[in-house]
Amino acid sequence: MFDEQSEVEIKRYFEKHLAAYKVPKIFEFRGELPKTSVGKILWEEHQVK
Repeated sequence: MFDEQSEVEIKRYFEKHLAAYKVPKIFEFRGELPKTSVGKILWEEHQVK
């Protein structure tokens, strides 16, 4: 789905449009986010620790 080139393009976009301290250091691409039975996103399960 996403490749190394996509990550570089996204990082360049962020560097161009955001302050340096707001640019993410880590990118994680997922096909689908974990959800509850109701359909809400389980944010705790996909945060970087």
